[in-house]
Amino acid sequence: MFSEDVMDLLAHDRERMEPELDQRLQLLDGCLAKLTPQDKELVTSRYAMRQGAEEMMQRFAMSRRTLFRNLELLRQRLHECVTRQLQSEGLS
Repeated sequence: MFSEDVMDLLAHDRERMEPELDQRLQLLDGCLAKLTPQDKELVTSRYAMRQGAEEMMQRFAMSRRTLFRNLELLRQRLHECVTRQLQSEGLS
């Protein structure tokens, strides 16, 4: 689909960004560890295990609205946690 030049450019950008992405993943792991067990399970179920909404609604006894609201709040908290740590380390 993409020309070889575009693929080379994307590969080069990925290589250049890899150290920052690795740092962010390490910080994210630390932020995930700070979540409550249920919140961590919610995030893991959705993003690591790729469980569907219907299954998660039953498993966690939540309405669709509550499930997605909770996931959105958790994404925001994790993003803020990673961002704060990057700023405190002078990496942002």
